[in-house]
Formats: sequence, structure tokens, C-alpha cells
Amino acid sequence: RDDFERLYNDIALIEEATELKSILSRYIKDGFRKELMDENLPNTVSKYIETNKNNILNNAFYWWQEKMVYLLYKYEIQQKADMLKLRKIMKDGRSIEHMLPQEWDYKWICESDANSIFSNEKNAREEIGKVINGIGNLLLITGSENSSKSNNNHPMSWHYVSCSGGSYDMHNDNKSKWTDYRDWNEIIINRGNKIFNFLKEFIS
Repeated sequence: RDDFERLYNDIALIEEATELKSILSRYIKDGFRKELMDENLPNTVSKYIETNKNNILNNAFYWWQEKMVYLLYKYEIQQKADMLKLRKIMKDGRSIEHMLPQEWDYKWICESDANSIFSNEKNAREEIGKVINGIGNLLLITGSENSSKSNNNHPMSWHYVSCSGGSYDMHNDNKSKWTDYRDWNEIIINRGNKIFNFLKEFIS
């Protein structure tokens, strides 16, 4: 809307009809947003992404969610996920899945030694909470699959059916990696870094 207001304002200031063609040609040639953009847009975006790396890796679920959905979509394409199924997810009502549920059950954590941060539930939730909403723990699935999955489903017990290939097969084939709770943060961080690096390459 602001773009068109700028155009209308420019037109309103013209004194001769011949100026109209010049104004319209400039907008068509340069684009509506040229005056608002850095001349080196990829560099500007790269700096923005790097500045917000922490948000993407640790809080993507709540930070700019629509853009994060698109990032997950493009990442899974790059990872050779089934394109038809991915498009169906996006078209028919996609849902953002936490691979490790936000409300995970503390019973999934076994007794640990007194020196472990996981020996106390509060500490464990704080530690895992640092990354649980990060991009590395998020996956696009259908709304119907998400509604059938609950916070009672341990990651190592769930088989994704919304799509195949990419992160979907990666999880389904390697569910046992979620067995040890001490590995949860590392699993999420490692996948998050892969997605973040893909993002930097994608916008460069």
C-alpha cells in the first residue's frame, strides 16, 4: 500500500502530462522499493540473518514464523524431500511440528548422577528449553498428522508420514538417536546449524 501511495504522491505533483510517462517508466524500470533498499540487497539480508542467528537457532517457532515456514520448505526441497507431498502440505494446511515436543515428559529422562544438570526437572527444562523452539527442532507436517501426534509421543517412537525423503526419512531411519536425553540439544543444534548454513547460501 505504501508503494502505491508514493506513486500517487509523485503523480499528484506533476504539472505537465508528459511527466506522467516519465514517472511511470521510472517505477517500472527501478521497482517500487528501490529507494528503500540497499544497493547491495544480498549483503544487507546476509547481515540481517547473521544478526538474528540466535533467534533462528533458538526461537524460530516464535520469531518471524511465516518466513521460517518458507525456510523449512526450501530446505526440505534441497534435502530431496518428496516435492509433491511437500506442496500438498503447504497447500492443504501445513503445521509446524516440534520433533521433541514442547511439553516433553520428564519421565523420559532416566535417573542421572547428582552432578548432571538433568537430575533436576527445572534445570532440565531450562537447558532443553534453550533450543526446543529453534529451527533445528521444527518440521513441516500436515495438520492431520499434527493433531494425531501428542506431547506423549517420544521422538524415537514417532514415524512421520506427511512426507518422505529429506528430514522425514532422516528421522524415521534414525529414531534411536533420540534415546539418550543428553543428546537432545546436540541433535537440535546440529540440524539447526545445517538449516542456517543453507539459508546463508540460499540468500548469497
